[in-house]
Amino acid sequence: MVWRLREYLPVGLGHQENGSGGTSGDRMLPEHTRSVKLFCNVDASALAAVMFVLLVVMMIAECSPHDGTSPDLPRVSHAAAVPGALREDATIISVTRDGSVYFGNERVSPADLSSKIQNRLTDRSVERRVYIQLDARARYGTLRPTLDSVGSAGIERVAFLVNVRRPSTSPP
Repeated sequence: MVWRLREYLPVGLGHQENGSGGTSGDRMLPEHTRSVKLFCNVDASALAAVMFVLLVVMMIAECSPHDGTSPDLPRVSHAAAVPGALREDATIISVTRDGSVYFGNERVSPADLSSKIQNRLTDRSVERRVYIQLDARARYGTLRPTLDSVGSAGIERVAFLVNVRRPSTSPP
């Protein structure tokens, strides 16, 4: 809401005579007098714009397939689509640049990862595939213990999640 207060004072109020016969004060007052009025205007377009922005932010937050950490994924030109990574019960492991390993939202050590995967696979409806989100700046030495734990859990199907590089359109 926008509130405006208009104030019209009678001539002579708010001014004091100084010693030289003039009036002090910088503003000019109207010749007529009015009472103090309060105007209330609701700016519906601003309200609609704020509500639209909130809606977009909530929609973007909801479509995130993984609520844990999100490392900077490598960008590739030719990637295969893996729609199984968007499933609610997808087994996603994240490896950050500093070597931290996350199983879903939970930080785990690579040694405990094998038992966590096996506990997850006790449910028959869960896909027997692991999706790994690896930070693009991570070294192979930080990934190797995670891959060993995945292999010792009996998982043979591993997919690495990446971002697809968009083709640049250069002018001819």
